[in-house]
Amino acid sequence: MKKSTVTKALLLFLIFSLNIFSEKLELNLTKGSTYLQRISASSVISQNIGGQAFDMTMGITGLTAFEIKSVENSVYQMDVYYKELGISVDFFGSSMEFNSLKDDINDMTSKILKNMTNQKFSLKMNKAGKVLEIKGVDNLYSNLFTGVEEISQEEKDQITDQMKNSFGEESFKSNIEMAAPAFPEKNVKVGEQWTVNTKVNSGFTLNVNSNYTLKEVTKDSYILEVISTISTGDEFNEMNGMFVKYDLDGTMNSVITVDKKTGWTTTAKVAQKLGGKTFTKFSADDSEIIESPLDMKTDMTISNK
Repeated sequence: MKKSTVTKALLLFLIFSLNIFSEKLELNLTKGSTYLQRISASSVISQNIGGQAFDMTMGITGLTAFEIKSVENSVYQMDVYYKELGISVDFFGSSMEFNSLKDDINDMTSKILKNMTNQKFSLKMNKAGKVLEIKGVDNLYSNLFTGVEEISQEEKDQITDQMKNSFGEESFKSNIEMAAPAFPEKNVKVGEQWTVNTKVNSGFTLNVNSNYTLKEVTKDSYILEVISTISTGDEFNEMNGMFVKYDLDGTMNSVITVDKKTGWTTTAKVAQKLGGKTFTKFSADDSEIIESPLDMKTDMTISNK
């Protein structure tokens, strides 16, 4: 065998060896199929206002369906709707729980949550898991107060704003970007890392710098570890008639298990910690600002069932 032939063969072998254990991580969803995402999040919020401590625990649950309508140029067009929604609050020793599955005519909040289920809106997502476009989220609120009586327009406006903050476009996009994986453009091997920077809006802006690692490859799954640092923006946002600015930073650690065949998340666990201060004023040009320490801890689990 000629020397040049041997050299070429060795080069081909080296190239093959370097790539044989690398993995292409991406979504491979099927047109006409429906994929589920169940989220359960619990946040413990500790705040000091005027020297008095306030502790609150808030939970949000949801089961979301993603119907794949078409696949064009590596972009998935989906119809999305909530199948189940729930909210729980524990404040000053008083607990309240509301759920769209409840059938109680006297439970107004659960009725409103039920009215938000099965209302479809559209979503575009690429194979890397990046949300490109969301349309029609206002459909969620089109029948919000059907069957709900004796409620003023002012109360309706307040409730609509609260639901938009908890389940609206920004919140929905934020949940996906915080918990679902962002896949790299190139193939990766076990132990290899990639970085993703995102901005998340959950009532206020979070700047999230995430370092992904492909920790393990099993017969059916990819297991990803994500370590993120978080900081907030520096702008005031209007909330319930007041203007609030968050000066917070913290961390978020996630372990995400992804189905090898589809790229869809099968399970995920997310732990987030934030600490700092809030600044509140009663009008946009108010010179008097109330400063309050704030700590927030959130635990989230995700599954595909």
